[in-house]
This record gives sequence, structure tokens and C-alpha cells, in this order.
Amino acid sequence: MKRLLKSWAWKLFPYAGLELKTRSGLLLQIRERGAWGCLEEVFVSGAYDPFFQHLGLVNGWLDLGCNVGFFSLGLLDYLRATGRPGAEPRALLVDANELCVATARQAVAQNNLTQRWSTRHAVVGPPGETVRFAQFRFSIHSGIFSAQRGEKTLVYPTVDLPALIGGLPREIDFLKVDIEGAERFVFDLPKGMLDRFRYILCEWHSPHFSGPELRRWIEHNGMELLVMRSQAAEGYDLSRGHSWDSPVGMALWQNPGWKPVG
Repeated sequence: MKRLLKSWAWKLFPYAGLELKTRSGLLLQIRERGAWGCLEEVFVSGAYDPFFQHLGLVNGWLDLGCNVGFFSLGLLDYLRATGRPGAEPRALLVDANELCVATARQAVAQNNLTQRWSTRHAVVGPPGETVRFAQFRFSIHSGIFSAQRGEKTLVYPTVDLPALIGGLPREIDFLKVDIEGAERFVFDLPKGMLDRFRYILCEWHSPHFSGPELRRWIEHNGMELLVMRSQAAEGYDLSRGHSWDSPVGMALWQNPGWKPVG
């Protein structure tokens, strides 16, 4: 698979379509070129494996920045394949790109997850404001801070984050955040708003929200860091080691004072 992704042949697949099954039997549909990047990140290179391995019991999650849904499918595949105890998890998949939300919704339906999973279009940004959103077919370059001119420039009101989080099913105890620099608006919320989550996984994107800023939030709020990894993005050389100062990276932490909701 890795050789395929690096070859000229992968350029033809957007026009051919491809269906794969994960180790636990989940269906992955790759219809467009953008989905290949998500497939490689989650299922081929295993970028999230070091984080999944640190999770205890997870009853459900909010996937902020779900793209085409492969992170959530990857996490579910990991939980099933490793025989984690508990009922099938709840999940809410959210993205600012309406095309990605439509693809994620289709993936949820095709895997018979609609009874416990849902999808939603929402844009995270300055509270109560209307923002411009540069939209590409897939979320990798889309965002309110995008340096590139989108295939479309759309105008949206930002989501009411306290209402979104407050309305989550009580089972949801894990938050994943990957929203291309808009992470800062999540961590500007009152700490109590995020205390409902046992685990939080965040990808930072400098300069809009940097690794040192995220580290300060974790330490200031008494969270327990489980793992941090830099990404080979924006010219960062991973041979330098993992660093909060890298332009892009991920961190997973847990709330030592967490208690189940309700």
C-alpha cells in the first residue's frame, strides 16, 4: 500500500474508485484523491496508533475536524480489533467542510453506524461571529485561516461551542480536535466546559495555535500528558526529535479529575 501511494498509479484512482475493508471489517471508500491522504495517515502510516495505545475505556467521542470520517473509523477499528470492553461507542463527527461532512455521513451509513453515530456541519471560530471559509474539496487546506484561496470562499456563522458540547450524549468522554488553527477557540472556553472529557487529543497548527500555547493550557489546567508527537510538516525535520516548537504536532492528555457525566 505504501508503494502504491508513492507511485504514479495513485493518480488514476480518483477516477476509478476503490473500496477496502479494515481488520475489523469496516468499509472504507476512496472515491477522490483527497481521501488517499486520510487513508495513509490513519490506516497506512498509523499516525494515531501511538495515541490510541494510551486510551483506556472510551465510551464515545466528539470528532471536531472529522474530514471524511477516517479518524473515527480508525479509532473504532482499533477498539474492535483490540477487544476493548464496553458497548459500541457513540460518536459525533463535525467538520466545517460540507463536502467532507457528506462523505463522512455516507461512511457512517455504509457501516451501519447510524443508530449511535451522527454527523454535523459546523464552523469553529470567534464566538458569535460570521467568518469566511476557504473550501477545498477535502479539508486538508480548508479553513478560516487558510493561506490559499479556496476553490470556493463561503461565509458561515460560527458554531455555539458551549451549546454543542453541552448537548452531547453523556457517553461521549473523548474529544479529538483538528481544525486547522481554530483549536484556540476550543481552549478559550472555560475549563469546566471541557472537564466532561476524560481524554483530549489535539493537533496544533502554528502560528494560529502553537505547541507552546497548547502545552501551557495542559499544564495550567492540571492535565496529565500521555503522549506528544511532532509532524513532518511545514519543513520540520523529525530527525530533530519531537518538540512542542514544531509547526504542527499532536498531543493526548487525560483529565485526572474526570467523572462520568450524569
